[in-house]
Amino acid sequence: MLKKTTIFLSISILTFTVSGQSIFQKTFGTTAYEEIWGLDKTYDEGFVLGGYTGFGNAYIIKLTAIGDTSWTRNINVGGMDLIYTIQQTNDSGFIAAGRTNGFGAGGLDMLLVKLDANGNNQWNKAIGGSADETVNSIEQTLDGGFIIAGNTYSFSSGLNDFYIVKTNSIGNIVWSKSIGGAGNDNAYSIIQNTDSSYTAVGLTSSVGAGGNDLLATKLDKNGNVTWMKTYGSGGDDRANSIQQTSDGGFIISGVTNSFGAGNYDFYLIKTDNSGNPTFQKTFGGVGNEWSYCVQQTNDLGYMLTGYTTSFGAGSSDYYFIKTNSIGDTTWTKTFGGSMDDYATNVKQTPDNGYAIVGYGQSFGAGSHDFYFVKTDSNGNGICNQNTTATIVNSPISTATIPTLTISSGGTVNSAIPILNTGTIINTLCTNVGIEIIPKENGDVNFFPNPLTDYATLNFENPENRKYTFNLYNVQGQLVRKIEQVTTETIILERQNLLNGLYFFQLITDAGVEMNGKLIIE
Repeated sequence: MLKKTTIFLSISILTFTVSGQSIFQKTFGTTAYEEIWGLDKTYDEGFVLGGYTGFGNAYIIKLTAIGDTSWTRNINVGGMDLIYTIQQTNDSGFIAAGRTNGFGAGGLDMLLVKLDANGNNQWNKAIGGSADETVNSIEQTLDGGFIIAGNTYSFSSGLNDFYIVKTNSIGNIVWSKSIGGAGNDNAYSIIQNTDSSYTAVGLTSSVGAGGNDLLATKLDKNGNVTWMKTYGSGGDDRANSIQQTSDGGFIISGVTNSFGAGNYDFYLIKTDNSGNPTFQKTFGGVGNEWSYCVQQTNDLGYMLTGYTTSFGAGSSDYYFIKTNSIGDTTWTKTFGGSMDDYATNVKQTPDNGYAIVGYGQSFGAGSHDFYFVKTDSNGNGICNQNTTATIVNSPISTATIPTLTISSGGTVNSAIPILNTGTIINTLCTNVGIEIIPKENGDVNFFPNPLTDYATLNFENPENRKYTFNLYNVQGQLVRKIEQVTTETIILERQNLLNGLYFFQLITDAGVEMNGKLIIE
């Protein structure tokens, strides 16, 4: 039975139409614990976020381009349902994936959740065997189906194996492959290449130079392995993200403690189409840096995100690095508060800025909340930000060709979920720009402007409609509110308002009727 409840708490934010790049920071969550791992840009230039709540529910949020919530979904199929990856699909809907113990073949199974464009559930599938399976990465394929990567204990040669599954458009298995040896072999990211083949990356302790090594494998469109490569040295080296680059090669990011400045560092590897390294870089400080995502940027450079304990305001902060095309650092930024904040995903936006998501304790309603940062093209985010001087090294690690066992297996089960809606939203900061584009009936001004002690706003209100007056500072924070205005005059006293530029709105039930700007000196 489908159940819906609404528990929204609205937070007012500035909604002027402005030119330039949008910049804002928000948290989303409940009073419990939330983690976000999935992020995708949507066709309407907004965003979709995927993660899970402390209540054991999959948690999906659709946002507009300026971070306003379009809808939220809490999805439960009877057990612990966790989302690690999400993508918008060709039909404008969404595919989310992770793991569940609510239904399936046994233990934990791979979880696939398909939603339409409005967040309505279309189908759910669990894929696995009698033991545990997890999805870490999913991508829609050129034929309308899906390619999935994670790990399996049910069909492994040792502890656990890479588990790569190709499905059709409704989540039924076309083929599956498990790849591994006697140790741990986990796949964390997979892509479809321009030639319809696939490349997956992760870690292996079964083969390589020692400890854990990065493992990359390329498969043809039918799931046959065409090559495998390991990268690393005697420590712990692993890959968390891969993207095919404009030259047909690959950019891979992860972590290493075999090389670098401190304990763990960001590890960036650029390869050719055959997996041979063309450059390698580490980024970090004396503490721990852990990279979860890499993307090629419009200028053919790269952006990496994760977390740092070496730099920033708290014990762990978002760590965001921009490089040029050969991996040299352009700039580095941290975002966060006094507690732990972990960035897990990043996308470049149509305005050449960046959307960074993750979760943290520093802000929000619960112990951990979704934490969304939208920056400009230089990585600036108004608040909770520091610029850091990272230590860069260029390690030498040759690619070795391992021998691993390849097998297949898996069954598919379906379930009907319980859906709920709702989230608590906090706006930490936002820019509103300088150029206001008023509506035709909205050209109103205070006099005097600039204001020193008080100013008067006159406007027409022949029908005695009820207006709400909102005044915002340049960070988009609401600093003054006057409700139930039915006259044609508002007198604004300065009181504790600081010098600077402010923006005001007159709002009715129909929305913003008039707006303008005010200078206080």
